[in-house]
Amino acid sequence: MPKRVEIVVDPEQEESVVIHCRQITPEVLLLKRTLEEDGRGADQEIVLQREGAEYFVPLARILFFQTEGEHMAAHTAQEVYQSSYRLFELAAQLPPTFMRVSKSCIVNLAAVTALRRELSGICEVRFGAANKTVYVSRMYYKPFRQQLAECKHAIRKDAL
Repeated sequence: MPKRVEIVVDPEQEESVVIHCRQITPEVLLLKRTLEEDGRGADQEIVLQREGAEYFVPLARILFFQTEGEHMAAHTAQEVYQSSYRLFELAAQLPPTFMRVSKSCIVNLAAVTALRRELSGICEVRFGAANKTVYVSRMYYKPFRQQLAECKHAIRKDAL
């Protein structure tokens, strides 16, 4: 599909972005969400709790968020923190590198290092040397793969 990017400088106008598309696709939604983030990104921190103390943890260190019973856990490679947020609240405020992949889990796509598809249709997600895994449910698998590919492509592009 041909894509055209055009920048029009007009000092009289307020800054805005208009997306013209034939249909709303996951790519269009990701673009919209990215533009709406307004500067939030890898240097953003989230306040989490562990052992009675509050920690300011960079989002880039978070591998995934997962509900565990009545509680929300934020997993990094070494630690597990608690969060007072609910899963739907987190999903609404996290940058587009985070995606809900099941009823109880949000994954940091930038931290994903390996995938393994099970016969049942569930996908196992691994996070490098952290020795931690989560599962993508069948319902979320296709959008997950699309958004993961876009995220990894953007990361490679930024590295150049």
